[in-house]
Amino acid sequence: MGRTYRLRIATFLTLFSLVGVMCPAQDSSSVSDTLTAANKVAYRGIKLLTGRALSDIETIRNVITSIGEGDAIKLIQTLPGISTGAEGSSAIYSRGGNLGHNLMSLDGVTIYGISHLLGMTSSVSTDVIGEMDFQIGGFDADRGAALSSFISLKSATMQMDKWHISGMASPFLESVAAMGPISDRTGVLVTGRFSPMSLVYKSMKGALYSEKGLRNLEATVYDIYGKVSQKTKKGNELTASIFRSVDKYEIEFGKGTDNYNLGWGNTIGMVKYTRNHSTKAWTEYDVSYNVYQSEQGSDVLFNSTLNRLKIKSSLREFVARGRFTHKGNRNSFKAGGQLRHAGFNPGASSLSSEWADQKYSSLTAVLWGQYEYHKPEVFYFKASARINSYKSGKTLAKSEKAYLVPEMSILGEYNIRPNVKLMATMDRTAQFHHILEGMPLGWSMDLIVPSDDTIPYEYAYQGYLGMAGSFRRHRITVGGYYKTMENLVYYTNAASIFSASFTGWKDNVEVGKGLSYGIETHYEYSWKRLSAKVAYTLSKTDRTFKNLNKGNPFPAKFDRRHILNSSIEYNLERIGNTKRGISTAFTLQSGHRESYRLFSYGSVTPDGDNYLIPYFGEQPNNFQMPDYIRLDIGYFRSWESASGKTYFKLQAGVYNILNRHNPFILMYDDDSGQWLELSLIPIMPTVSLRIEF
Repeated sequence: MGRTYRLRIATFLTLFSLVGVMCPAQDSSSVSDTLTAANKVAYRGIKLLTGRALSDIETIRNVITSIGEGDAIKLIQTLPGISTGAEGSSAIYSRGGNLGHNLMSLDGVTIYGISHLLGMTSSVSTDVIGEMDFQIGGFDADRGAALSSFISLKSATMQMDKWHISGMASPFLESVAAMGPISDRTGVLVTGRFSPMSLVYKSMKGALYSEKGLRNLEATVYDIYGKVSQKTKKGNELTASIFRSVDKYEIEFGKGTDNYNLGWGNTIGMVKYTRNHSTKAWTEYDVSYNVYQSEQGSDVLFNSTLNRLKIKSSLREFVARGRFTHKGNRNSFKAGGQLRHAGFNPGASSLSSEWADQKYSSLTAVLWGQYEYHKPEVFYFKASARINSYKSGKTLAKSEKAYLVPEMSILGEYNIRPNVKLMATMDRTAQFHHILEGMPLGWSMDLIVPSDDTIPYEYAYQGYLGMAGSFRRHRITVGGYYKTMENLVYYTNAASIFSASFTGWKDNVEVGKGLSYGIETHYEYSWKRLSAKVAYTLSKTDRTFKNLNKGNPFPAKFDRRHILNSSIEYNLERIGNTKRGISTAFTLQSGHRESYRLFSYGSVTPDGDNYLIPYFGEQPNNFQMPDYIRLDIGYFRSWESASGKTYFKLQAGVYNILNRHNPFILMYDDDSGQWLELSLIPIMPTVSLRIEF
């Protein structure tokens, strides 16, 4: 019964606008995770490089999503080599890695809770972002401690000419931002967002109510950001910033006897100083304090007894960094260091008012360097290296063992013709924390635990070889990768979002390895008012654990063999100062995998009630879900006021216009005796209006 309720909670929360669908599973269906693909519109303004994608903010906002405006994660989900989680969520899996192998940062500070609004968007507002830099190979030396990819968000450059104020409104998210000078050399940026999710639910509460179903939903979702920047006459800059995001949800089921709550949040403060030695050389120093917390609880009435459980996890880190950069005409050099202290408290539990903590600490010291050589239109080479000194444990006494762990990346490009180049990367990456992943919704509810002697740090080797060519209006990129991963963790109670098993997480972890390889292709076409893009990935990803499947390899949960994303954008004829356009986005992905229960056997609770215990067999992920298919359409219109002082942009569309119910999980309902496929978002109109002045 508890398992069924946990899945109901996941369903209703993700669907907060009544967009959930449960249908009986087909008799012959295999159970695999069909998490959605990219939700994007054409991204005019994204720049694809070797192992890298750069994007401006307007390109990010143009992505078609279920809430009316795009974000960085939704754009990344459209790129080659990326598999996605549940439909509409912020989960991404890069080249066979896990969800926790991706690291997002804002101005260099890690954001651990990246999901917002139940994964429908990311926790950093587009009003904060100036540009996005996504790396999946050939990594820069200052980006470490993640196995698969880095999502680097740079805050908007301060505009000192005048005050700029903007706002955005959609049915699920509202935002406001202000940027401008407070003196000749000092500027301020302030942004805020909140979600009226509770109001949306209350307006539909009558249609949602059922005796055993959702009774009430309360949601508190917001984020704020502030930055102050001051420049000296010599161009040196001192910046201070704060960031706070909160997701909190309270749910009641049945007649109000079963209550659940969950939530997560980020709190970040940073001070940064940049000193310019010349136009080609500068030094940067920064210190930051970062707090990430998640909490969940349940009050469940079972056999006339109220069972209460609260579980929380937290990560607090202090980081001090310094770096020097020299940019030459052909030769460039970077070097730096970092000191990081982190305190972990994963799976602390409370059955009453007392908390049982599980505290750990880690200390990491890093030195890194990077060299680049660039001969335009002929050759480009980059080599980067990091050396990490890492130790962790209940305490950081001298008796704790310290590890010296190297990381490295090499990237090369060679033009065999003016319009054709060869590309290659080679990487060794390491990660010193593990994320015990739950359901594939991209929610920031997963446990973050430090590596130690019993669960060693994860590391990976990756190679890539490809070719890119530009032919008039066409650009084609084709390449292949091969990746091995060691010391991966497999959390055996992944579906237990509300479960006391979180508190004993070390007893539910297997350590093993992974292998992924595939071919990535990307095609772009641009002509006058028309642009089109197609990204296709053919890949295979396995996992191997000694105590699972008799030590034999088995498919990873998100081993999507085929991933196809395409988009078309057409700009209609301009009328005066009004711009208009239409767009479509189509995605087709192989279904992900689920663990199918082979049979069940009877058991008896301590109170004498009968209960069925599922038996899943020896091979995890033994069932493939149906293919994921989705088509979106969009329309945009932008114009200025007669005075030219106010700018408007309207975005409207239909998400999942085919109304296809793409199941992302398979579960067994004890009451009906049926297997149920759980899908998330059916056809959904989307709209947003942005105003700037």
